Amino acid sequence: METPVQILRFMWCVPLLLCTAIPAAAGPITYDMVFTTTNGTTPAAGSFLYQDSSEDHPPFSDFIVTWGGVSFDFTTAANSFSSGGILAACLPGRNECGDTTDEWDAGLLYIGALGDSSHSASVLTLSFCAGTDCEQLQAFAAPVTGESGGGFGVEEGPESVPEPGTITMMLIGVLAVVGAKQVQNRRHRPLPDHTCQ
Repeated sequence: METPVQILRFMWCVPLLLCTAIPAAAGPITYDMVFTTTNGTTPAAGSFLYQDSSEDHPPFSDFIVTWGGVSFDFTTAANSFSSGGILAACLPGRNECGDTTDEWDAGLLYIGALGDSSHSASVLTLSFCAGTDCEQLQAFAAPVTGESGGGFGVEEGPESVPEPGTITMMLIGVLAVVGAKQVQNRRHRPLPDHTCQ
């Protein structure tokens, strides 16, 4: 039976074991957008990072869609909704909404006189609808010729690599447990008999 002193010596290992057993606080998850087109040119790529919001950071970051060779940044627009809005609620794995309808459209926005390309920009609109509730995100960029539109889906991207701090904590925990076990084994090893015969 172990003595209270032995139990106390072992208890200091518990926090270190927890560092290896409990994953670090969830970091941002990468989501990829898959576009379909009903007319025009399909966006080449779209992705964003999402992390439950806190005082330290907004929920969305690096929200970029590339259409017509131009990048559209939706980060500010996505973070303008409380808690990330419908998009955040409907992300894969969150299951906070039912059927969704997601559409996109893009084209030129004329700021000056019609046809005056020196005062125009491209606008790309993403519409997220869950039932009858809809939200739109818009981003503007350099002019791209043509009108396009279609639907899109959002899927979780490749699994994120753990942050260096997480790996370091896991390594420290494993080394501490191994070190504690070696110390414990040395203490219980019988001493060699050095008596003269």
